[in-house]
Amino acid sequence: MQAYVDLVQQQFACVTSAVVDVAGGYHVSDQPHILSAANGDEFSLRGSARVMLRAAQWYEITTTALPSRRFIVELTGYFYTLLDHNLREMVAFHWHPTANSHVRTPHLHLGPGSQVGRAELQRSHLPTGFVELQQVLRLLIEEFDVTPLRDDWGAILR
Repeated sequence: MQAYVDLVQQQFACVTSAVVDVAGGYHVSDQPHILSAANGDEFSLRGSARVMLRAAQWYEITTTALPSRRFIVELTGYFYTLLDHNLREMVAFHWHPTANSHVRTPHLHLGPGSQVGRAELQRSHLPTGFVELQQVLRLLIEEFDVTPLRDDWGAILR
């Protein structure tokens, strides 16, 4: 588990100094644990676009029969939300298969900050495939002009 937390922290360090927090611990449990940056609060990112990010993942720790790995971390959900400087949601990548929602597959929301005028698009759960954290961080750097904090960000997010 610590190796996974370290990996996620390294990925976040490409764009922020926010610390990854683990709520619920490092043990096998019937309930998913949560891993978030900045306690699940939004945090500012450097760059000309003045965007913010809020990110969290739900995970379970399970045992394996492998002698080399007694435990594995399985992602069971996520949210990655890009906000404008007024804290309006622009884009949100969600996957919450156990939430109280009729949509259990990975999807995308276009919020008011995206300035999409069609109400159908703003209220829709637009289908996506599974979205990895590093894809979102790369999107921020390459498309939203977020300034990377590490010279090796490309290799880390690959």
